[in-house]
Amino acid sequence: MIMHLSSSSKPSHEFKTPDGEWYCIFRAVVYDSWLTWQHVLPEDLELREQLDARSFETIKILGKRLHSFHHSLPDYKTLDSCPFKVPCWWDPTREEEEWNSGRTCLLSVNDYSSEELIAAVPKRNPLRLKAVSENFVEASLPLKFIPQDLEAP
Repeated sequence: MIMHLSSSSKPSHEFKTPDGEWYCIFRAVVYDSWLTWQHVLPEDLELREQLDARSFETIKILGKRLHSFHHSLPDYKTLDSCPFKVPCWWDPTREEEEWNSGRTCLLSVNDYSSEELIAAVPKRNPLRLKAVSENFVEASLPLKFIPQDLEAP
């Protein structure tokens, strides 16, 4: 089996971006973030092939907002491992635009309740958090932050 990246040992460790580049799934969504493409992409390799340019950019924008928010948490600098659990982010099989576009993700942050996370969002960060359980929130971007100049999914 041919790998496109020298760091890949199996096909599930890499994916092709909409502009034709190959990325490792362990690569940060945005520079210096704990969130990686492994958090974003479905395990099914065929579904990964459906990643379009608009969703790719939307995911990076949400990743940047989440990274900025995470920087504002008091224990950010003391971390030595990923504090996120992300059971769902980009899902091209879902009918809802917020999920199939990458505009919303479901996540938790170690040692924080959903209410604590919601209370910690800085006013200047347009990130929207909605509690879905004691520890998990849906994090989403308002539509005005989604790239409109790219081809729709």
